[in-house]
Formats: sequence, structure tokens, C-alpha cells
Amino acid sequence: MSLLQELRRRNVFRVGVAYVLAAWVLLQVVDFVLGMISAPEWILRVFFLAAAAGLPLVLIFSWVFEVTPEGIKRESQIDRTQSITPQTGRKLDRAIIGILVVAVALLLLDRFVDRPGPDSTGAMATAQVEPGQVGLAGGELKAVDVAPAAAGPPSIAVLPFVNMSADPQNEYFSDGVAEEILNALARIPGLKVTARTSAFTYKGSKAGVAQIAKELGVNHILEGSVRKEGNQVRVTAQLIEAGNSFHMWSETYDRELTNIFAIQDEIAQAIAAAMKVELLPAAGNSNLTGTTNLEAYEYYLQGVSQWHIRTGASLQTALGLFEKAAEIDPSFARAHAYQALTWAILADYTDFPMPEAFSNARKAAETALALDPQSIEAATALINTTNDLRQGVEYARQAIALNPGFATTHQWYATALVSLGDFDGAEREYRIAQELDPRSRINLDNLALMYIYRGDLEAAERTALQVEAIAPDWPQGQERLFMIYLLRGDREQAERAGNRLAAVLGRKHNATPVYLDLLFNPERKAAAVAEIAAYPLDQIASPDNPALIEAYDVTLLLAVAGANHEALETLEWSRRNDLISSWGFMRTVRIVPDFVCSPEVQAFYASTDLPPLVEPYPCPP
Repeated sequence: MSLLQELRRRNVFRVGVAYVLAAWVLLQVVDFVLGMISAPEWILRVFFLAAAAGLPLVLIFSWVFEVTPEGIKRESQIDRTQSITPQTGRKLDRAIIGILVVAVALLLLDRFVDRPGPDSTGAMATAQVEPGQVGLAGGELKAVDVAPAAAGPPSIAVLPFVNMSADPQNEYFSDGVAEEILNALARIPGLKVTARTSAFTYKGSKAGVAQIAKELGVNHILEGSVRKEGNQVRVTAQLIEAGNSFHMWSETYDRELTNIFAIQDEIAQAIAAAMKVELLPAAGNSNLTGTTNLEAYEYYLQGVSQWHIRTGASLQTALGLFEKAAEIDPSFARAHAYQALTWAILADYTDFPMPEAFSNARKAAETALALDPQSIEAATALINTTNDLRQGVEYARQAIALNPGFATTHQWYATALVSLGDFDGAEREYRIAQELDPRSRINLDNLALMYIYRGDLEAAERTALQVEAIAPDWPQGQERLFMIYLLRGDREQAERAGNRLAAVLGRKHNATPVYLDLLFNPERKAAAVAEIAAYPLDQIASPDNPALIEAYDVTLLLAVAGANHEALETLEWSRRNDLISSWGFMRTVRIVPDFVCSPEVQAFYASTDLPPLVEPYPCPP
């Protein structure tokens, strides 16, 4: 009998096939469980090596031993006329069929059912590309037929990728990978991409894909996970059609960390192919991120994470990180662009001099645009680098022409239009920004402020309550509600909002009663005017400062109270300190015509170089 025939007779081949299939099923289950508990990647590798090491042992065992009615015996001790290997073979055939059924079930489960992951809205699994999907193999894009997209123009939200690393401090990295993919997709003409601010509010949410898509107004969702360990990284991503939860594309990438840039590009390219849109490359760069230096990239991602926190301290930290990234890789345009964005808003959150901040923002933006003329972040930063309102509007229009999909551009354009008294145009731009970034607290707060200036306190309250629902502990949102209730004459609500504002600001002394006296207590009004006018206007962040509202609101509130002299003094202080966001807008506010139309205020604005309003203020003849 030949060796091949003897291998068949002893069922060595059947045992080998059964073992391989059983090991594959076991590894799938182990991979699923390890993903659920965020276990280190090396554990799965140990299981794989153990399974591989067991194969030759099992084959040797099946050659040397045989199953008999009396138990397992050495094959050499058995009379071949009494051997039951044919019956054992049939049992192994049935076992192989059973394992194949389980394997097919796992494949179907992997394709059609989301796997829940820690703090994930949907499952992140080691998914395989199936027929009818779009996948990547060997770094090359292979496009095949996909299900038709949901109704409406193509749109997508990139949810924060789940940090599956053992170190929770790596969350900035998983967030950054998701944001870089989002930035790449935002370069696609005709594709609506929800801004990071809104998409990332679903971090840790248990809401389903359909609900998230409905709330964000998109028809596709991209979700994923990142596991970073040493010099290795695993990125898993899947594109889901929101209308029917169909997984249009999914892939897992196991690479060295230095290949993270290629992974991000490949994911963006695959999504573009799946949605049948064209991805535009970043100008002059070998990848969509704009750098191949891993150290610069890590500093940049850490900076972006701090930038989105939007406090004075976090912005200063972010600025230092962006500067490090640009120092390591001077050609990294996005590091310069985010420096520009940070400088453009730094004076709004700190006591840093605005003229110097504007100058630094302009320099960083120009550097970024020289490296990447398509940098929408740098083009947008220019809007906030000038006190020339017409120049700011022109910068905004140029940025929108460059890329109409960046929500911040529309928001800052709207603010510039408010300063020119173009409320209708401003509302249109705020609404566009809201469509792109529906859960942006800053955009909604700016919209509420515009409604106040226009005199629509009902719309202002409705919008400010939306802000509170999104960010209940955000001081600026609480300030907006406090002002609305004061201006509306609702003492009870104003007191409640003032106390809340003092708490979130961490004030050592709650000055809410002083503001209430200003408008609701005639006997204490004069004292309240003097006290509020004496509060430091340039130390709003200090817990020792009793003031609850910023300079522009101080001017408005004093004007409403009829303290025109003190209101004008705060206006002049804002101008001396180059706070055009405080003094430049007051001439548009419809709810204080007696103040705006007074000869003193008219003379004040006549002495400035502000351009004329789009519509003249309706002062009485």
C-alpha cells in the first residue's frame, strides 16, 4: 500500500481538515471576545501560534493512533481486519460538514450583523470584503458593484473611531485617524461631510446608525476602531448605508505604525469608490494628511484634540503642539493651518492681545497656503485676522469658493455679515453651517446672539436652549440664556440662569443679584450700574472677577438699562483694546435704538473707519 493510500486509510487528511476548520472557528470567536474586552493584540497572536503548533501534533497523533471500540490504541497493535477506520472516517466527514456550517454562519454573521464594541455605536469587527462590496487588497483598490445609495445627494458622517488600545491615553490618536479621514472626504466636491464637532458628540453613544444618520441628516455612516501597540497599528473601518444598515464596505488593516498615512488614504479612496465620487488629492503631497513624519503627525493629532476642547488653556497647549509639529516637518501645511486657526480665536478665550494674535494668525495662514493652496483651514483663518470688515467678508467668500463644505467658514462669514447689519445674509450662512455641523454649540450660540441683535428674543431663546441641550456646562451658552431672560424681563428665569452661570464659571462671588437690581430694582439701579461698570472687562476668565458677562454684553445691558454714558465708556474701552467683536457690532443692535441713535454713539461710529451698514439703522428722523 502506498503512503498516500495509507494516509487516507488512517484518516490523516480528514483529521487535518477538521482541525484547521475547528481552529479557524475558534480564532474567530476568540477575536470577537478579545475585541469586546479591548484585550491586547498579542493575546490573539498567542492563540494563533498555539493552533498552528498543534496541527503537526494532531497529524502525527492521527497517524500513530487509531480509535477503536475499546478506546484509543496504537495503530501497530490493531489487526487491520478489525480496524474501524472507515466508520471513523464517516464520522469525521459529518464533523467536517458541521464545522463548515458553523463557519458559514460566522461569515454571514460577520457580514450582516453589527458586533457591539466598547463605547461604540456599532460593531467593529475583523470584517472581510465580500462580493458586491468595495475592498482593498494588496494596497490596490478593487471596485465592484454596490447597493444603491440612499435617496438624496451623497452625504456621510465619520464617527469617532473607538480606541481599542490598552492605553486610554491613545484616544487622541484614534480620534485623529477618524478626523484625518473626514478631512480627506471633505475634499470631495458634491459630498456633504458632517463636521467633526457634530459627529464626535456621539462618542460613547448607544444610539443606532439609523438614528445618528437621521439626527445628522446624512445617508452614510463611517465607523471604526484603532488599536495601537508599540510600532503596530490595527485600523478597522466600515461604511454603512443608513437607510437599510447595509455594509457597503469594510476592511481591517494590520500595519506598522509608520504606514498610518497610507491606511488613511486607502480608507478615503475606498469610501469614495463605494459612494461613486472622486477624491481630490492634497496639493503637492504624497498623501492626504500632508506629512510622512510620524512624530510631527502625533504632535499634530494631540494639538487637534486640545483645539476642540476650546478653553484658553487648551488652545495654548494646542498652539505649542502645532508649533512642534511644524518645527519637525516645516512642509506640514496642516500644522501651520491649525496654528492660524488657533491664533485666530485665541484672544477670544484668553487675555492675549488681539492685534498680535491677528498678526500671528495671518503669518501662519499665509505659510500654510503657500504649502497647500487648497487648505480650507488656512483660508478660513484669514477671516479672523483683520478689523477691516469688508476684507473679512472677501476672505470668507474666497474660502467658500475654495471649499463650501467647511462649517467654520460659513459661521465666520455670517458673523462678518452681522457686523455689516446684513441679518438675512447672516442667518442664511449660519443655517448652512448648521446643516454641515448640526450639533455645533458655537455656531448655534452665534445664531442666538444674532437673533438678540435683531430683536427676536423668542428665536434667540429657542436657539440658546438647543445650545444648552448640547453643552449644558458651557459658560458661553449659559451667558446667552442669562442675557435673554434679563432682556425679556423674566426675573425668575434670569435669576436661575445667573446662578447657573456663576457656578459653571467657578465664581468666588455670585454677582447675579447685582444684574437683577440693574433691571428689576429701581432703588438699587444706580448702585448696580456703578458696580457693573467697575467690573474688570479684560479678566472674564478669572474666578476672582465677579462679572458674569463679557464686554459686548455689558455694553448692551447697560444700554438697555438706560445707562448710556457707562455703556459708551465700555464701547470706547473695547475699541481701545481692538475688540472689534465687542464694539463693531453694537451699531446693528435693534433693541436699543435710543442708545445707538444718540448723538454720542453716532459720533463715536463716525470717527471709525467701519464701512456703512448694508441697511441704515432705523433711527427716528
